[in-house]
Amino acid sequence: MERLARLEQIEIAKRDAAQQEEAQDTPEANKKPDAGSEQAVLSPSREEMQLIRKYIKAAPSADAGGPPINVGDPITGGMIPLPSSLTEKVPRLIGAKFATRNGASIISARNSRRVDAVLTPN
Repeated sequence: MERLARLEQIEIAKRDAAQQEEAQDTPEANKKPDAGSEQAVLSPSREEMQLIRKYIKAAPSADAGGPPINVGDPITGGMIPLPSSLTEKVPRLIGAKFATRNGASIISARNSRRVDAVLTPN
């Protein structure tokens, strides 16, 4: 009986070690963020916001009464890649996508499925 209990403890220890090793090998992009680490990946400067607004024109929304969109919200609906002429001027936006919702432009960074920046109309 003691021998069986020791074997079970060894198996559990091996399994835990394998899970820890797997967690260390997992890329940071695939790990779930901690509750305190919900920060915007994109914090566009004033100049970057002006450039983005120059290339992306959000149409005025007839239904402005929809729920507000905030940084960190999950993406719902389709997204469009940012124009290459914009990403050439702001290289950190390469791979980012955008959409317009409720009259605002929302931007999602590469490989992100959440809102990383919200640009409201002027």
